[in-house]
Amino acid sequence: MDFRGKTDINNEEYEAQFFNFTSSDVAETVKQILEDEVMTSFNKMKDCILTHCTCKEDVDQLNLTMSALTNEYRKIITAKCVKLKENVHKIIKIPEHILLPEDACQKEQYTIEEELNLDKEIADLQRKFKNASCMQLLLKKELEQNDLSEVASKVIEMRKIDQDIQEEENVNKMFSKLAKKNIQKLQLVTTRLKNIQISPY
Repeated sequence: MDFRGKTDINNEEYEAQFFNFTSSDVAETVKQILEDEVMTSFNKMKDCILTHCTCKEDVDQLNLTMSALTNEYRKIITAKCVKLKENVHKIIKIPEHILLPEDACQKEQYTIEEELNLDKEIADLQRKFKNASCMQLLLKKELEQNDLSEVASKVIEMRKIDQDIQEEENVNKMFSKLAKKNIQKLQLVTTRLKNIQISPY
């Protein structure tokens, strides 16, 4: 099964990732090697012929002939390299079912209907996540408000306790003063009674 598609770009991308070179690179390298070897042979042949040239006209004719020969060779090799690239590609071609580790997920193919269902599930999950985030924010605010209310209630309660204590202290002071006055009155009455002489008759 073809998981990557059949374009030359996709194929060459995979070749580059697997081998660090592509079939085009190989074909171009072979072409360059052939051209270097052929041009070396041409130059050697030219040098050999030059040793037998006796006049300038012969040299000029040799140069023209070699230039024409070189151009003809390049036309031929350019046409042949198209076929060369195809043959090299067949040799190092990576089968369509071979995937890089990061592309392994593409082995599981989905129909259009399945993709639509997946998109719907993703949208539902995104909506649920958004709702959950909003709910979490609301709960956080509510907890903060509850905490503030609880603190406020405790402050009010503590103030009430302080007020009750203060009132109790005031009552105690009032009773203490009243008791002192009553004791003083009682002492005064007792003293007066002692000073009164009761007649026997």
